[in-house]
Amino acid sequence: MSMIKPIARHGFSLMELMIVVSVLGVLAALTLIGIQSLDDASMHSLDMTNQRSIARATLQHTADHKGLLLHPRTSPVSNNDFSSFANDDWFIVDNSEIPDLVKNVNDRLWVRAYDEPGVERLYTVDPGQPAEQKIERPEALSHGAAWQYMDGNIEVYKSPLDTTPRTRSYSLNCFVGPVLAADDIYARWSWNDPFYGNFVKYAVPCPTMGHVKQPGNTFCSITEDDPGHNGGTPPGHNLLGFLLHPNQEPGFSNYQIWHDLPGFWDPTRMNMSYMDGSVRPFKFTEPDLARELDTDGDGLPNHRAVFDGTDLRQLQKMLLPGVLEYRSADDKP
Repeated sequence: MSMIKPIARHGFSLMELMIVVSVLGVLAALTLIGIQSLDDASMHSLDMTNQRSIARATLQHTADHKGLLLHPRTSPVSNNDFSSFANDDWFIVDNSEIPDLVKNVNDRLWVRAYDEPGVERLYTVDPGQPAEQKIERPEALSHGAAWQYMDGNIEVYKSPLDTTPRTRSYSLNCFVGPVLAADDIYARWSWNDPFYGNFVKYAVPCPTMGHVKQPGNTFCSITEDDPGHNGGTPPGHNLLGFLLHPNQEPGFSNYQIWHDLPGFWDPTRMNMSYMDGSVRPFKFTEPDLARELDTDGDGLPNHRAVFDGTDLRQLQKMLLPGVLEYRSADDKP
C-alpha cells in the first residue's frame, strides 16, 4: 500500500482573482492612454507637417511672382469692392489701377472655393442648406494658386484633427496678402457700421513679402472651424481668410471681436505656421475658451462672439506685428 499522500491542489481565491483582474485593468487603461497619447502626437505632427507645406507654398509663390503673396480670399473680388471707395483720401490706388488690382487678387487666391459658369467647385449634401454650408470639391483646391506647390496632395489641406467631413481645415491670415486690408473686403463698409466699419481703421496693404515686417511672429496658416456661421450638416467650408478684430473696441460693451474661430478639435492647443516657414503650437491658456465663445448656448462656439482674454490678445499680436496702426497705446493688444 502506497504511503505517498496526494498533493493538495488549491484554485485561486476570489480575492486573488479580483486583484489580478484589477491589475490587468490598470495595465489595459495605461496601455490605452499610451496609445491615445501616441495617436494624438502623431496627428499633431501631421498637422504641423501640413501647415509647414502651406507656409512653404506661400514662400515659393513669392519667389516665383516678384514677392507677391498668396491671397487669403477664397472667392473673387469684384470691381465694386474697390471702386466704392477709390476716391477716399486714404485709398492707395487710383481708379485706373482697379482692373489690374482685381485681376491680380483673383490670380493669387490660394483656394478657389466658388462655382462659376461651367466650373463646379462646391457641392451641397443637403440642397436645403444655404450656400455657406457647401463642401469644397477637389477642384476648389486644385484650381487655387497654392496647388502647384502642394505636390498634388489634397490631404495637405485637411488637418487630421478635424472631425468634420469638410475638405479643407486651414485658412490663411486675413491680413497677409491683401491689397487693402482684411481679405480686401472689409474696408468697403461704412465707417459708421458697428462691426465692419471698424476694420477701415486698419486698412493696411500687405500684398508682398516686403510688407511683412516680422515674419517669425506673423502667422501664415491656422486651423479654422465655422460651426456658428455654417452650422448644420455638412459643416461647410472655411470662407475667406481667418479674421480677428485687431483690438478690443473701447466703448463697445457688446462688440463682436471674434469674427472667425480656430479649430478646437484639441481643446488644449492648435498649430500655426508662420511667415518665415516655421510651425509652432499655440497652447490655449483658457481651457474653457470654446465654451466661453458659445454665446447662444447651443454647445458650439459662435462667430462674432464677445470674449476678451489672453488667447485673443496673443492671436491679435500675430496678425501683422510691426505694421498694423492702432489708435492709441491703450488699445494695442
